Amino acid sequence: AAVAGVDPRRFCGRFANVWGAFDVVALGGRLLQLTPTLDDPTASYAVLDIVDDHTLRYTTTTGYGSYGEPVRYTFGDDGTVLSLRGGSGSTSVPLDRYRAAVAARDRLTLGDRLIG
Repeated sequence: AAVAGVDPRRFCGRFANVWGAFDVVALGGRLLQLTPTLDDPTASYAVLDIVDDHTLRYTTTTGYGSYGEPVRYTFGDDGTVLSLRGGSGSTSVPLDRYRAAVAARDRLTLGDRLIG
Protein backbone atom coordinates (compact mmCIF):
# COMPACT_ATOMS: atom_id res chain seq x y z
CA ALA A 1 0.00 0.00 0.00
CA ALA A 2 1.22 3.49 -0.82
CA VAL A 3 1.52 6.26 1.73
CA ALA A 4 1.30 9.84 0.46
CA GLY A 5 4.70 11.49 0.19
CA VAL A 6 6.74 8.31 0.74
CA ASP A 7 8.74 7.05 -2.24
CA PRO A 8 8.73 3.23 -2.12
CA ARG A 9 12.13 3.13 -3.86
CA ARG A 10 13.83 4.40 -0.69
CA PHE A 11 13.29 0.95 0.87
CA CYS A 12 14.69 -1.06 -2.07
CA GLY A 13 18.03 -2.83 -2.21
CA ARG A 14 19.89 -6.06 -1.55
CA PHE A 15 20.40 -6.73 2.14
CA ALA A 16 22.18 -9.40 4.18
CA ASN A 17 22.50 -10.85 7.64
CA VAL A 18 24.05 -14.02 9.02
CA TRP A 19 21.13 -16.07 7.65
CA GLY A 20 21.49 -14.91 4.04
CA ALA A 21 20.67 -12.23 1.52
CA PHE A 22 17.36 -10.87 0.25
CA ASP A 23 16.09 -8.15 -2.03
CA VAL A 24 13.41 -5.56 -1.41
CA VAL A 25 12.06 -4.53 -4.81
CA ALA A 26 9.27 -2.37 -6.18
CA LEU A 27 7.41 -4.66 -8.55
CA GLY A 28 3.93 -4.31 -9.96
CA GLY A 29 3.13 -1.34 -7.73
CA ARG A 30 4.06 -3.20 -4.53
CA LEU A 31 7.14 -3.77 -2.41
CA LEU A 32 8.23 -7.40 -2.37
CA GLN A 33 10.93 -9.23 -0.46
CA LEU A 34 12.56 -11.83 -2.71
CA THR A 35 15.28 -14.41 -2.14
CA PRO A 36 17.84 -13.94 -4.94
CA THR A 37 19.41 -17.38 -4.47
CA LEU A 38 16.27 -19.25 -5.55
CA ASP A 39 16.04 -20.51 -9.14
CA ASP A 40 12.88 -18.39 -9.39
CA PRO A 41 13.08 -15.57 -6.79
CA THR A 42 9.37 -14.84 -7.31
CA ALA A 43 8.34 -18.39 -6.33
CA SER A 44 8.51 -17.52 -2.63
CA TYR A 45 8.08 -13.90 -1.63
CA ALA A 46 6.70 -11.56 1.00
CA VAL A 47 4.64 -8.43 0.38
CA LEU A 48 5.58 -5.35 2.40
CA ASP A 49 3.23 -2.41 2.89
CA ILE A 50 4.50 1.06 3.73
CA VAL A 51 3.48 2.19 7.22
CA ASP A 52 5.45 5.45 7.32
CA ASP A 53 8.71 6.91 5.97
CA HIS A 54 10.82 4.50 8.09
CA THR A 55 8.59 1.43 8.46
CA LEU A 56 7.18 -1.39 6.37
CA ARG A 57 4.93 -4.25 7.49
CA TYR A 58 4.75 -7.83 6.21
CA THR A 59 1.24 -8.31 4.83
CA THR A 60 1.76 -11.52 2.83
CA THR A 61 4.29 -14.22 3.65
CA THR A 62 4.91 -17.88 2.92
CA GLY A 63 5.74 -20.75 5.24
CA TYR A 64 7.11 -19.51 8.53
CA GLY A 65 7.14 -15.87 7.44
CA SER A 66 6.83 -12.86 9.70
CA TYR A 67 3.23 -11.92 8.88
CA GLY A 68 2.18 -8.64 10.49
CA GLU A 69 5.66 -7.81 11.81
CA PRO A 70 7.11 -4.35 11.20
CA VAL A 71 10.37 -3.74 9.35
CA ARG A 72 12.04 -0.58 10.65
CA TYR A 73 14.67 1.14 8.51
CA THR A 74 17.51 3.39 9.65
CA PHE A 75 18.64 5.87 7.03
CA GLY A 76 21.82 7.94 6.82
CA ASP A 77 21.80 11.71 6.44
CA ASP A 78 22.07 11.24 2.68
CA GLY A 79 18.97 8.99 2.62
CA THR A 80 20.80 5.71 2.05
CA VAL A 81 19.75 2.66 4.03
CA LEU A 82 22.09 1.93 6.94
CA SER A 83 20.16 -1.02 8.35
CA LEU A 84 16.73 -2.54 8.78
CA ARG A 85 15.28 -4.57 11.60
CA GLY A 86 12.46 -7.00 11.00
CA GLY A 87 11.76 -10.55 10.03
CA SER A 88 11.76 -12.18 13.47
CA GLY A 89 13.81 -9.33 14.91
CA SER A 90 16.88 -9.85 12.75
CA THR A 91 18.99 -6.87 11.70
CA SER A 92 20.15 -6.65 8.09
CA VAL A 93 22.37 -4.19 6.27
CA PRO A 94 23.04 -3.40 2.62
CA LEU A 95 24.99 -6.27 1.07
CA ASP A 96 28.11 -4.17 0.34
CA ARG A 97 28.33 -3.10 4.00
CA TYR A 98 27.88 -6.71 5.12
CA ARG A 99 30.61 -7.96 2.80
CA ALA A 100 33.03 -5.26 3.98
CA ALA A 101 32.34 -6.06 7.65
CA VAL A 102 32.91 -9.78 7.09
CA ALA A 103 36.09 -9.19 5.06
CA ALA A 104 37.53 -7.08 7.89
CA ARG A 105 37.51 -10.09 10.26
CA ASP A 106 39.58 -13.22 10.38
CA ARG A 107 36.87 -15.12 12.27
CA LEU A 108 33.13 -14.87 12.81
CA THR A 109 31.16 -16.21 15.74
CA LEU A 110 27.37 -16.34 15.82
CA GLY A 111 26.19 -13.43 17.93
CA ASP A 112 29.09 -11.14 16.94
CA ARG A 113 27.92 -7.67 16.09
CA LEU A 114 29.32 -6.99 12.64
CA ILE A 115 28.19 -3.42 12.07
CA GLY A 116 27.49 -0.55 14.41
